[in-house]
Amino acid sequence: MSKYSTLVNILDQICKEAPERFTKYQPKKSDIEKINQARSRVLIHLS
Repeated sequence: MSKYSTLVNILDQICKEAPERFTKYQPKKSDIEKINQARSRVLIHLS
């Protein structure tokens, strides 16, 4: 597994742990752009 896929998996897990009221962190699986935006938000919050 590459470092990038490890990072993406971690970001996805954090998104899943977000409360349901924070809908920006749990976009529909079919909307790739929204998924990338959610991952970006999580990465910014980790910085």
